[in-house]
Amino acid sequence: MIERESVRLYVPVTSAILVSAVLTGVVALGRVVLGR
Repeated sequence: MIERESVRLYVPVTSAILVSAVLTGVVALGRVVLGR
């Protein structure tokens, strides 16, 4: 069984990872666009 405490810790961690991944992707695309 998944405890509520683990869920409370799991959700913000996954959201933070997704946000960081999106930011890195945007920066990479920005560099490619500026490179052209």
